[in-house]
Amino acid sequence: MAQFVTDDGVKLFYEEYGPKNGKPVVLIHGLACTHEYFKEQIPVLAKEHRVIAYDLRGNGRSEKTCRHLTIPQCAKDLNGIIRFLGLEKTSLIAWSYGVNVVFSYAEQFGCDMIDRIVLADNTPKMLCDADWKYGVFPDYQSMVAGFSFMASDWDTYVAGAVPSFFGEGAEPDREEFDWVMSRFSDNDPGIILTMFVNNSTFDARGGLPRINVPVLLTHGTLPSYCTKEIMEGIAGMMVNSRVEEFYGGHLHMIQDSAHFNNVLVDFLR
Repeated sequence: MAQFVTDDGVKLFYEEYGPKNGKPVVLIHGLACTHEYFKEQIPVLAKEHRVIAYDLRGNGRSEKTCRHLTIPQCAKDLNGIIRFLGLEKTSLIAWSYGVNVVFSYAEQFGCDMIDRIVLADNTPKMLCDADWKYGVFPDYQSMVAGFSFMASDWDTYVAGAVPSFFGEGAEPDREEFDWVMSRFSDNDPGIILTMFVNNSTFDARGGLPRINVPVLLTHGTLPSYCTKEIMEGIAGMMVNSRVEEFYGGHLHMIQDSAHFNNVLVDFLR
């Protein structure tokens, strides 16, 4: 089992796939998830790319720590992995929480070491206000209600969250549904709540003007998380960016994996 130790002493689990001399790709997963959520992408990318898939601090097989559970620190972790492995001109593929990790990375470190970026289904500022209409929480009250629900009844929260990941009206395969449910349930609620609060209240828009490489933004066609309007609005704030939509909800990279992978491989060329 490969491990990387961060600048504040946290052990992060990672795995490598594909040829060592391939163009590097780093996968950054979502909150309360693991690198395994890219299970449909890893074997396809590994045919030509050097793929690095790691688990965020507090998630998956990385250390279950309560230290520095913030997006800026996770961005420092990402920078540490890139430098530790000696990656040059790497592409970043981020989903959900991982998207804001990438925005924070760009704000702190720029994109000199980055080739291309894929951002799947998240917004740099989750709370809408008078100057920002591209959030997922319409107001402060709805955001706080989410915190309260997660803190008071983790099991009930998970039971509601997992179906919503597939999108309204979806009929997921039972085996796939159970796979997501088992992995989402296998988390420390306190750690996830802390990271969720930070993600929901953090403003990562400072990274947008520092992204000067090609960007692909993706979202699902089913009501789930980010809408087409949100993703197109964010894309308009970055140079050389485009939006693609895929069948499914928040998990569209799994639900519509063949289409997603074709677009992904073509974009990374």
